[in-house]
Amino acid sequence: GGSFGVNENESKVIIQRYITNPLLLKGRKFDIRCYLLIASTKPWLVLFRDGYVRRSLSEYRGDDLEDRFAHLTNAAVQKKHESYAEMKEDSIWSMRQLQEHLEREGAAPSGWVDDVLTPHMMRVCSEVFEAARPKLQRRRGFFELLGVDFVVDSQLRPWLLEVNTNPALWVSSKVQHQVIPATVRDTLDVVVASWEQTREVGAGISVGELPGMEGFRVLCDESSTA
Repeated sequence: GGSFGVNENESKVIIQRYITNPLLLKGRKFDIRCYLLIASTKPWLVLFRDGYVRRSLSEYRGDDLEDRFAHLTNAAVQKKHESYAEMKEDSIWSMRQLQEHLEREGAAPSGWVDDVLTPHMMRVCSEVFEAARPKLQRRRGFFELLGVDFVVDSQLRPWLLEVNTNPALWVSSKVQHQVIPATVRDTLDVVVASWEQTREVGAGISVGELPGMEGFRVLCDESSTA
């Protein structure tokens, strides 16, 4: 039999099961980028925000794993597609577009995105934070905006793909122009106001008084449970 060696000095990797039956939009694979904001670490304030949908530019064929344009939806791959310039607007959808399309095609019940998908993504993001919490440094003024990606299978089950420390804040489509600048602006408003509220040692954060909270949903508010 064969043998292999292990280099203990190499970084760790995670092997995930590939979702071979993704839900398709007009025959194309898609994923969803949402945001996880750790607005404060002392006290903890962790927020969720909806993002947008990224569609591949090539039709999905499960038996052709060599076609990266069909299987990988991220911009770094899709922008190399020969038709990217003319198709890029249709490659990025809003969450509302997703819901309207699924309803029109009879692929999901009315309100599924808001009532089922988003709450599921929120629960997963909360679990991601709780898993990482023991390893995170706590210091006043620390914050991080993370990009969290999900894929949905043909049975309408969402799966976590990855959590990105680089949330890709550049814009290349109309939908991203609607989503990303507002996300950055509101993130800074929330983070700065949270920092100002905790000037005094032991002071908590009054979430209701924070500017920029309209697009966020609270996952963890340590001040409210203290």
